[in-house]
Amino acid sequence: MKKTFQLLILCLFLSFTSCKTLIKIINRYYPPLSTTDQQIISIEQNLALIDSINPNVGVHINKNVLDEYLPIEIKKLAENASDKTIEIRKFEPKLYFEKQAIQIKADFVFYLSEYEVSIQGKLLGFSSLSTNRDSLYVRNAFKTLSIKKIEFKNKPTLKEIVLAKLIKPIFDNFITNINGEMLKKPSVVYLGWKEALKFDPKNIFKGQTTQVTSSIQIINRYLKHSLILVDEEGISIILEISDKKEPYNVDKVTNSTNTIGVNKLFKKYKNEFKIIWNSSFEELNRNTEISLSINKSVLSSIFNKAFSKNFQVSSKLKNKKEKFSSKVEVEKSKINCQKVREPFKYKRYKRDKCDWSCMKTATVGICPLCKKVKVEDPVCVTTRTACNAKEETKVAADNLKYETERAAHNVIQETKVAACDVVREANNFLALGKLSGHTSGIGEVNIDFNRFHFSNDLSSLDISYSGKVNYKLNSKLNIQPMDLGYVFLCQLNYFKSTSSKISAELKQQTTALKLTTKKEDDNLIITTKIEPVKFKAIINPSPLHEMFKDPKFFGSCSVFYGFLGWASGTAAIANVFDFIKLSPEAELILMGKVNGQHQLDKIESKIKPIKFKINSGTDMKADIYWSEKSIDFIHIRE
Repeated sequence: MKKTFQLLILCLFLSFTSCKTLIKIINRYYPPLSTTDQQIISIEQNLALIDSINPNVGVHINKNVLDEYLPIEIKKLAENASDKTIEIRKFEPKLYFEKQAIQIKADFVFYLSEYEVSIQGKLLGFSSLSTNRDSLYVRNAFKTLSIKKIEFKNKPTLKEIVLAKLIKPIFDNFITNINGEMLKKPSVVYLGWKEALKFDPKNIFKGQTTQVTSSIQIINRYLKHSLILVDEEGISIILEISDKKEPYNVDKVTNSTNTIGVNKLFKKYKNEFKIIWNSSFEELNRNTEISLSINKSVLSSIFNKAFSKNFQVSSKLKNKKEKFSSKVEVEKSKINCQKVREPFKYKRYKRDKCDWSCMKTATVGICPLCKKVKVEDPVCVTTRTACNAKEETKVAADNLKYETERAAHNVIQETKVAACDVVREANNFLALGKLSGHTSGIGEVNIDFNRFHFSNDLSSLDISYSGKVNYKLNSKLNIQPMDLGYVFLCQLNYFKSTSSKISAELKQQTTALKLTTKKEDDNLIITTKIEPVKFKAIINPSPLHEMFKDPKFFGSCSVFYGFLGWASGTAAIANVFDFIKLSPEAELILMGKVNGQHQLDKIESKIKPIKFKINSGTDMKADIYWSEKSIDFIHIRE
């Protein structure tokens, strides 16, 4: 029994010694991973650009974000890369962030069924970074491996060198396959800076009444250069963007002449990177998962480019019905109460003349000695006399009636004059009626902007503009007399509807507007408000001119017309307001003048939040912050 146990120990020792030798042989095929050359070349490539880059956009990706997503992606690709020769029993990749390098170390346990062997070790590689459009591309690759442990199910019959030569192609093939998978499917971090810069200038005026009518450019931005910094915190990127689409090339450094070593070279690069970052963006907050910072001058340049040419906005004018009403009052000095007398009207009796002839022809004597003579017919004369007597009676009766009614009429008129005098003496002004009406209209204001310039820090907007107002005014005037107004104002109610045109030129105006920001839901709103556009206009024809040209007005209101001035329509219009009291605005409109103003819709630009994403992972929504130097989109883990 003792000998059997000793033999077993010896076999295990020989087996262990054999596996240890096999591990050494296989590891000789795979030299240790060194990233020094890649680090130095990356640093020197970035240093070559650092003095000339214009920092427009800054990005920071915390290593925790990549640690969460990339190993999962790499593991999936490894599983896709395995074939019948390798059974993956364990594959756990991890990322290590160093000075301008990201190393990948994947602990693995592979089972090679053909040789009934379990192999444990590490695959080693690194990630290369590049920017394209609005995304960061992480391309991973394994370069070497290190075997830690080999266990055979049965004692191998082949020598170690033979086994090593058989196992190596299997590993080489796996590395080739997984690298091919990772090359086809790089990890893509969507940064969204192009989305953040989306801007439709035609929507700059927020409202339903104002529209941009001229052609305005929609500005795109393209990636020009980038600086990438990798340290123990994660990845930071500075981007320069341009309005021209140019080939995106990196000046590659293939043969480094560096003699100071990675540490000193990286320290120099990191310090210069921070200086540039802090000149355009807020200091990095290491607690954030992903942040995107856009220098305000970038947004300003997009706005200014979009509005670099003159453009026009039109705004609809539509006024609701504006009513006005006033008593028509006349000074007592202008009231002659004798005019209230109405002429006595009486239809006198027209008597019959009763003057018909009563002559007739009669034969006198005995014929043939007879002769004819004219004589009055006594019956006729009697009848005529009776007729005259009757008519005289009627005339006398009519005269009596006339005098009676005339006396009564005079009494009434004297009473009316007396009543008028009482009213006249009791009041300085007499209310004779009411003038009322309304105005409404529709039109358009066209504003021509020849300057629309945002400051670099988006604190102000300088504008210069001129324009024109075209408006159609509809109006209605009513004059309703009352009491004495039927004598001294209008004999009948009067009304007049008119339609007039208003046209006004807006003189060149220049002003500086302060820009402010506000949060609205999840959006950041940059906004300002233009002071009301003031204008003076002539209404042609004016409502009162139309009234004075109306024959119906003269016929219905001749006394009032006489008060206002018979000779001159213009003078009469000016005199109207001696009798009525309206608001200054209503008076000007009736006279044909407008001192108006129009409020344009407020100017707004909405910046929407963006959503970061790695490959097809969960959206990472970013909150927007308005900082001193930049507009920041920050995602913080909840």
